[in-house]
Order: sequence, then C-alpha cells, then structure tokens
Amino acid sequence: MRNRAWRNQDGVTLLEVLVTLLLFSMVASILYAFMLMGVSMYKRVSAETTMRNQSDALLAGLINELTGAVHAEQGADHRDILYVKMSPDSGKYVDVYRMALEEKNGRYVVSAYREGQAAPFKRFELSGKFVIHVHEKADDDLATPLSSLTAFDGGVRIRLVISRDAPEPAQQAAITMETRIPLTRLE
Repeated sequence: MRNRAWRNQDGVTLLEVLVTLLLFSMVASILYAFMLMGVSMYKRVSAETTMRNQSDALLAGLINELTGAVHAEQGADHRDILYVKMSPDSGKYVDVYRMALEEKNGRYVVSAYREGQAAPFKRFELSGKFVIHVHEKADDDLATPLSSLTAFDGGVRIRLVISRDAPEPAQQAAITMETRIPLTRLE
C-alpha cells in the first residue's frame, strides 16, 4: 500500500520546472527589450519635438523682428546684418537696426540693437537644453559657418543649426532651420 501511495502523487519534476523557468525568462527578456526600445524611442521623439518647437519659436521671433524691414546689408561677417525699418517717430523717416549672432555666457543668442545703442532691445535665445552652433569646431572663426545671418539683394537669409546636449546618445539630436525673408520695398 505504501508503494501505491508514492506512485499516485501528481506533481512536476525538476526538469519540468527548469524548462518552464527557461521559457518564462526568454519571453520576459523579449518583452523587456521591446519595452526598453519603446521608452528610448519616446525619449528621442520627445526631445526632437521640443527642439523643433524651440527652433520654430526662435525663427518666428526673428521673422517677426525683420517684418517691415525695407533694406538690409551684410555686417562685419556672417553673424551680423544691418536692416532698416520705417520709424514710428514722425520726426524720422527710418530707423537703423543691427541683428547679431553673438556669444553670451558661453551660449550663442541672436540680439537686435537700435542704432547707437550698446544694449540690445531684443534677445532671441533657446532654453537651457538647446544650443545654436556657429562653427564646425569650437573656437575656430575660420571654420565654415554652420549658423549665419546673411543679407542679399531683396532679403535676408537666416540659417541656424540647433542641437540638444544630452548625456544619452538616443536623446541627442540636431536640426537645421533655414529661411529667406523678402524685404518690403516702398516705392
């Protein structure tokens, strides 16, 4: 009787438990890899969207400032333009402004100055995570410019290369924004 009780016990063997654990761990690792890839993709897309929104806002501010300009000339280099707008003052016909891509506190910003004033009346900059790149190599004024403000006959060309500094490669991204703004001519 005792042998019969021993044989009728239903259960799983050690081998069956090990095979079940192996299959479960394989499925769990595949699911974890997909989840990790999804989170990484979400972070990258989120960073790119934020950078695009920041870039669009910066470019819209520059376009808004240049709206109504009737003339533009190239300044000292690819970072500087002079432009003329109708004056709101009835005693003057036009006002002269200067727009410059310049370094402030280790970051590049675009500043707008009125003629004869040392302090900018407007400053266009990105939030802390994003930077404007001016040259291929840091501290090299002779390198090909990445970002520039260029005056041409009948308009202004703005080209900005913007990137996000992030510790993870999946979150690093760069975008190039370029536009041509035609100038209004008063005949």
